[in-house]
Amino acid sequence: MAGSYLHLPYTELRLVNGSDPCSGRVELKYLDEWGTVCDASWDMRVSNVLCRQLNCGSALAVVGADWFGEGSDPVRADVFDCQGNETRLSACHRSLRLVGSGSECAGRLEVFHEGSWGTVCDDSWDLAEAQVVCRQLQCGEALSDPVPAWFGPGTGPIWLDEVECLGNETSLWSCSLKGWGQQSCGHKEDVGVVCSEFKEIRLNEGCSGNLEVFYNGTWGNVCMNQMDSDTATLICQELNCGKSGSVSPEATPRLASAKNWLDSVTCRTHDSTLWNCPSSPWDQNDCNSFEVAEITCSDSVRLVDGGSRCAGRVEVLHEGQWGAVCDDGWDIIDSMVVCRELGCGVAVEAKRNSQFGPGSGPIWMDEVNCSFSDITLKNCRSDGWGKHNCEDEDHAGVICSGQVKLVNGIHLCSGRVETLCGKTWDTVCDADFDLQDAEVVCRELDCGVPVEVLGAAAFGKGEAYTELRLVNGSDPCSGRVELKYLYEWGTVCDASWDMRVSNVLCRQLNCGSALAVVGADWFGEGSGPVRADVFGCQGNETRLSACHRSLRLVGSGSECAGRLEVFHEGSWGTVCDDSWDLTEAQVVCRQLQCGEALSVPVPAWFGPGTGPIWLDEVECLGNETSLWSCSLKGWGRQSCGHKEDVGVVCSEFKEIRLTEGCSGNLEVFYNGTWGNVCMNQMDSDTVSLICQELNCGKSGSVSPEATPRLASAKNWLDSVTCRTHDSTLWNCPSSPWDQNDCTAFEVADITCSGKVSITI
Repeated sequence: MAGSYLHLPYTELRLVNGSDPCSGRVELKYLDEWGTVCDASWDMRVSNVLCRQLNCGSALAVVGADWFGEGSDPVRADVFDCQGNETRLSACHRSLRLVGSGSECAGRLEVFHEGSWGTVCDDSWDLAEAQVVCRQLQCGEALSDPVPAWFGPGTGPIWLDEVECLGNETSLWSCSLKGWGQQSCGHKEDVGVVCSEFKEIRLNEGCSGNLEVFYNGTWGNVCMNQMDSDTATLICQELNCGKSGSVSPEATPRLASAKNWLDSVTCRTHDSTLWNCPSSPWDQNDCNSFEVAEITCSDSVRLVDGGSRCAGRVEVLHEGQWGAVCDDGWDIIDSMVVCRELGCGVAVEAKRNSQFGPGSGPIWMDEVNCSFSDITLKNCRSDGWGKHNCEDEDHAGVICSGQVKLVNGIHLCSGRVETLCGKTWDTVCDADFDLQDAEVVCRELDCGVPVEVLGAAAFGKGEAYTELRLVNGSDPCSGRVELKYLYEWGTVCDASWDMRVSNVLCRQLNCGSALAVVGADWFGEGSGPVRADVFGCQGNETRLSACHRSLRLVGSGSECAGRLEVFHEGSWGTVCDDSWDLTEAQVVCRQLQCGEALSVPVPAWFGPGTGPIWLDEVECLGNETSLWSCSLKGWGRQSCGHKEDVGVVCSEFKEIRLTEGCSGNLEVFYNGTWGNVCMNQMDSDTVSLICQELNCGKSGSVSPEATPRLASAKNWLDSVTCRTHDSTLWNCPSSPWDQNDCTAFEVADITCSGKVSITI
């Protein structure tokens, strides 16, 4: 190594803006263009070499922070790891970098030699070598050394192979190296490194939602303290989500267990990224569970005072000021354009007469007349900016769906239309729904053009079950319990079924009294879906619908998280949040056999209910087996509204995802944490079911070798083998949670065929 020197791609060096040629801002010339050098890794040793090269003696001091003024040309991120005794910077042959992640602290490892950046082969490479790289780059600790070429294969030379470090070295160049350019591998074996200082930002709903940052291997929250419009705007621009943004005055984290990584973030007008902005130190904050930052981005339009980013009074940004839109001529097509521009699905309703209250600023638009092809509200025809003849009670509003899906159809692109309002999926009335509305739905779901609109609940009603029966017994009064829901018969889980419920069912079916309750598929296994309805009957009711003590969690897509609803007098109703905390939530999770309570989200987190509010001021000790054993104020006795509906998240709340949408690592959410699924025994039936469940097509394939996004993530499941009659991953046989026999290269990486293009 002693004789290996690189020849840098730049041709000249200079100091500018100083009092003489031997002081000033460092600039280097590359491809005939002068640029400055980032000061992050520049030290006295590098300065001494530069001074020696420029015939300027020895360095007296290193000053950063634009001491000699800010350069106007590109900033070079070259790392000069000099010993200090070299005669030229070109003798400092030890530059290295991580590329391909958008961050300096994660990516494909590249080293600079003989005028070119080249990669490093993965032979003998493990976490010990990665640790040295992270230390040398001042990027913290090594979190993982991903599967080769995880950050993409390089295109230049492969400079190093068989690098072996002890792990305590301060520089990769202190490790054992095979020699420059001596290797027998290809770019598919290029090593990558992820360090703890690798940072990312995201809004959890794309261009809106909780602001979360990735640091030290974990996603966490950012508190909203001192966060202003400049900060929100910078974040939106950094995420390519528009030119402006707003911060919600109150929000709660997706997961109460997540860290609050940052607080007091205050970006300045000259900051170019969130990481330049002043803030509190990592993991030091002064915010409560309602003070996490929730941001809504927009180029030029927003909805306000509607309770969510997808509903409210329409306001547009013009000349740096937000203003309202007059409702003259405002219709569903205009609303569709707004919803589409905001990424809020389809328009559910066009509101007029300032139903979300009047705006306080100017009125920017009137007589808006959008066509279906308009991309933004500003593209639509109107009377012109600021020209109007309306009053404060004439402002336009919109209610958007948020998201839309088709359910109960024969394939992914047919079925009953359901829209996500808040956190609850609701059906859409067929009264005014026509082919033009259907075209919006089909476009949103990548399903082509609509063929037909069917009304009268052609794909089933969005209601509860309508019939009950006993099957496979010796007579009509014995057998497996089945209930009919959405025209489909399904069985009932036996976990919470007891003699009291059985007596009510027998009475309802004119079968006298119950003699015994038998589970464990005594009357055979059903072929339809398994219902998890909980019937908390006293035993003296005449019908199961009279068992007013059934409870459920709705609005999350899972039975173990959502808005709490209880069944009473034939209707599902909500529970008010007065006196409600984790103690009461623990009882609910226990009663539903959903594990432990993880969090009690902010009221109406899963959307406000629409029925009665049945309970208020529920008080439990926490050791009860049923909510009905707790102290209750009484049925229907409350003084609150649906904005105070309680929600619960239990540890058995489960979700699945592919990390890149319809491809990538298969990850499952369990016990408050995302983890991996191992690929052992995973076949085509299993992959097809997963792709269908995620609306990603009918089939897919598993990569023969893959690595998790984060080595620190748990391997939650192994040996998942779905059968043809399984309807969800959670029905499929597998190993117990957190018990697996897989290596770091055996996590499931799935590629689905994509959304089908069949029309409805």
